[in-house]
Amino acid sequence: MSWVTDNLENALDTWNSKLAEIWQLITQSPEQFKGGTIWNVIVDIHGAVQAIGLGLLVLFFVIGVMKTCGSFAEVKHNYRTQSKNRILQISKWRFSSCREINLFLISTSL
Repeated sequence: MSWVTDNLENALDTWNSKLAEIWQLITQSPEQFKGGTIWNVIVDIHGAVQAIGLGLLVLFFVIGVMKTCGSFAEVKHNYRTQSKNRILQISKWRFSSCREINLFLISTSL
C-alpha cells in the first residue's frame, strides 16, 4: 500500500508546485515578467500608437476648421452677391419708378 500513498503524495506535490507557479505568474507585475522585455515592447507600441492618434486628432481638427471656414467664406460670398443683386434691383426699380414719374409729369403738363 505504500506505493499508493507515494503516488498520491507525488501527485499532490506536483499539483501544489504547479499551483504555486500559476500563482507566481498571476501576481507578478508586467515589468518583472521575463525581465520586462515584453513590457518594454508594449510601452514602445503604446507610445507609437499614441503619437499616431494625436497626429490624426490634429489632422481631423484642422480639416474640420477648414471646412467650417470654407462654408463661412461661401456664406460671406453669397451674402455679398445677394447684396449686390438687391442693390442692383433697387436701383433698377428706382430708375424705372423715376422714369415713370417723369413720363407722367411730362404727359400731364402737356
